Amino acid sequence: MVSELNSQAIRQHVIESLCWVRDANRTEMDRDIESHDGDLRVDSKEGEAVCILVEDALELGELVEAADLQPEELTSISSLTRLIEERISDHHAAEGKDAA
Repeated sequence: MVSELNSQAIRQHVIESLCWVRDANRTEMDRDIESHDGDLRVDSKEGEAVCILVEDALELGELVEAADLQPEELTSISSLTRLIEERISDHHAAEGKDAA
């Protein structure tokens, strides 16, 4: 259930989606992230694809709008995680639910 998602769970969705976008296995991705101090840069086109995949996985429809997809927001796994977390919070607020 989406209301039970926390930052770590969202981050895992982002990483899994990035694996799919880059056609990389999770072990390699985890090593790459670890070698970059726990974060990894993401190209803007990859970031857009990751957002779509995470939205689909969470079954909430379109959370991230085109206006949210600024280059500075699509620079890393951490920034994508924060952006999606903010949009989930906004979604819950709009529905009158407690934020995740």
